[in-house]
Amino acid sequence: MITGEKNRAHNCLTVSNLKLDDVFSDIFGKSSRSITEQILQHPGEYFDVAPFVHGRCKTPIEEIQAAVDGAVSNEQAVKLRQCLSHIDELEMHKTEIEREILRLSEKYEDALSLIRTVPGFDKNPMTAIQMLSEIGGDMSVFPTAKNLVS
Repeated sequence: MITGEKNRAHNCLTVSNLKLDDVFSDIFGKSSRSITEQILQHPGEYFDVAPFVHGRCKTPIEEIQAAVDGAVSNEQAVKLRQCLSHIDELEMHKTEIEREILRLSEKYEDALSLIRTVPGFDKNPMTAIQMLSEIGGDMSVFPTAKNLVS
């Protein structure tokens, strides 16, 4: 769902000739989102992008300024606002669900700790939880390693 909304928002930017994807690696990141919000709050007005660009951004300000040389129609602005609002709402729900999953997984911490010792499973806590939810905590149901991976 989030990806679909992001695609719709990206389409609004593209139709409006706002080339944020040319200058930002993530058009929903801090800098790009700040610039998009500024454009929506003050449609058609020229503004200096420098105050909206995060310090870690590698793209020169001049290139970013050129990328926002577009115009958002009223229809596209309405659609873009709705998309951004929906993305924010979905992200909030996702965070809430992940928090609940983490809470529910606390009773399986011993098994999760063991799973996290496998390379790659220590990066994201949800990866170990997903693995545990797929195979379960009782390994006695798998007589051999081959049975587990089949």
